[in-house]
Amino acid sequence: MGGGSCAGTRVASRGLRVRLLVDANLSPRVAARLRVAGHDAAHVADCGLLTASDDQILAAAAQDDRTIISADAGFGTLLALGGQAKPSVVLLRSADQLAPAGQADLFPEGEHVVVGDVVEKASCLIEALSLDPPP
Repeated sequence: MGGGSCAGTRVASRGLRVRLLVDANLSPRVAARLRVAGHDAAHVADCGLLTASDDQILAAAAQDDRTIISADAGFGTLLALGGQAKPSVVLLRSADQLAPAGQADLFPEGEHVVVGDVVEKASCLIEALSLDPPP
């Protein structure tokens, strides 16, 4: 496995800040866009996990208390088979079919991307993203 703890870069912002780990099937631009939104986001390449197995990525995310963002539905299966509740997984269905800029555009700048219980509880699926910032 790669480089242990993964230090993302957080940009100061208002509102909820979430620790995120962006999977290899998504562009590093996704992590950059999430950092602009104020989240502590890192791409697996930043953590020495670019060629790691899904099990290794799950373990690293759990260790660093990060939510995984991926286009790989296999993470949910691994969590279920292992009886694990953590880490949380956000599945961006078919996002791996988009160009890197298109993947980043799934997360509009300045909007809260992952909010509330999504990060605290298991997995979720996002097909189209249009979240309004909380009041």
